Amino acid sequence: MALLLLVHALALSVAVDGAVIAARNPAPTTSPSGNYAPVRVACPAGMQVRQVPTSGQLGSAEAAYIAQRKSTAASAWRDYLQRVGLNTTVDPTDATTAIAVSGGGLRAMLYGGSSLDALDSRNATANAAKTGGILQLATYLSGLSGGSWMTGSWALASAPSFRQLNSDVWRLNTPLGAPTPSKPFSAVADGVLSVGEKGSSNFPVSFVDVYGRGQAPHLINDTNPRPGVATLWSSIRQTDAYKAGTLPYPIIVATVRKQGSVDIPLNASILEMGPIETGQRHPSLSAYVPTEYIGTDFANGAPATSQCVQGFDSASFFMGSSSDILGEGIETAGSTLAANPAVIAALAPVPDQVVDTGRVPAPFRGLAPGAYAESAQTEINLADGGLADENLPFLPLILPERQVDTIIALDASNDVNGRPNGNAPYTTYTKSQLPGFGFAPMAKFPSPDVMVARGLDKRVSFFGCGQSVPLVIYAPNFAASNNQTGTSTFQLSYTDDEVEAFFANSAQILQSGDLPTCLACALIDKASARQGIARSATCSACFDKYCAVF
Repeated sequence: MALLLLVHALALSVAVDGAVIAARNPAPTTSPSGNYAPVRVACPAGMQVRQVPTSGQLGSAEAAYIAQRKSTAASAWRDYLQRVGLNTTVDPTDATTAIAVSGGGLRAMLYGGSSLDALDSRNATANAAKTGGILQLATYLSGLSGGSWMTGSWALASAPSFRQLNSDVWRLNTPLGAPTPSKPFSAVADGVLSVGEKGSSNFPVSFVDVYGRGQAPHLINDTNPRPGVATLWSSIRQTDAYKAGTLPYPIIVATVRKQGSVDIPLNASILEMGPIETGQRHPSLSAYVPTEYIGTDFANGAPATSQCVQGFDSASFFMGSSSDILGEGIETAGSTLAANPAVIAALAPVPDQVVDTGRVPAPFRGLAPGAYAESAQTEINLADGGLADENLPFLPLILPERQVDTIIALDASNDVNGRPNGNAPYTTYTKSQLPGFGFAPMAKFPSPDVMVARGLDKRVSFFGCGQSVPLVIYAPNFAASNNQTGTSTFQLSYTDDEVEAFFANSAQILQSGDLPTCLACALIDKASARQGIARSATCSACFDKYCAVF
């Protein structure tokens, strides 16, 4: 059913009526081919796979960006704490805050975006509620599936306000996957052309390429008739916000799926995709390659030839891989695609067992043989992390090398009737307890039945209190001001009133009662402890109230 709905959306066609996408902050177009096809270039001298010890090690380029980010966030911290009115002597620039946005289709994109709007200092209402500014001080932002759509569309548009992003880029009155009025290409036509460009250059293709291109008109702010066709994930580094260090470092994730398998085990590898590096942290292998060179034929930790690849990291392909729930419909893919002969013809050479995965030339071929399951494979296959129930992208944020203190987890999973019940964080916690996964310590979460019994699925709570792990501020998408945000993952368009319901509900979730003050207490707590500053009476009361008990 999932594949049926998504393919149906891709097949829609809308007539051109002269509407024009906002030209402000267009997504950078850095593909060396000028289109969807990657190209082969001379490898830079000395390029190698960066293998990471079990204890972890941050790449030098990311470390440099984080230093810049923290420096530019210093004034945002001062303004935020002054706004909240906390009487503290803490140096907040020592604190590291991250935000994680779950999967859940457009529901998750809207919940994530509306929640960050409630934390944005450009929002006067958020400032009055004392939550404005948290977005401006955040160091990291991670997204998965629908959360990757939010993360990517916002980062590629150079971090506009979320209401501007909604009106100028998302434009959800037109169904996801359908071309917008200003685009002369139908999604199917663009997808088939993109597959042809990439495939004719002898790179692996699949339905995910078509799927990702179909999403692009709603996710990538580009005046090109084929929006985002030349926009790469590494293009984020060319945005004004990234260059200025005002953008939380964006990471999206996908799960590595065994070829031909629908089921994804709990101990599967997770591929993280950042604008600087793409790679994984796993007991079998921890390694990264430069994102701008993903697609290169690597062998035993180095390029197999003198030729490297650039332009494989298409932003639409990366977001499509992160949101790839197509594996759920693997048995019906053939009958569903029969309605689109052009797509069938374009994908006819693709083996059935990989047609519904994001196909990437294996970056870690030959490494850790006997331990790393994909060591002998020539490609890795990517799928939505939600297929393994890890529907919140925690892993990149709980790695010790990133030194994250606090994670604001925005959960819009569809566990029961369009609402989350805590299954996503519980799954990551359970995974962290598996043999070999202790390198990524996770706050303890109870099982979903306990979450529901204690009402923790209908309030904001702190998890990990008293543990030597990042503190998780868990904010589930519950009905706070209205009951209109528990929508289907497969709802492909939203009216203006439905979108507005998300903005109102998310603000109510994050701004009620004393929560704004207590959020500030949580964000500075670990930094205060490192600086020898005791909790104030106000903050002690906050932790007593909001730390989850189970």
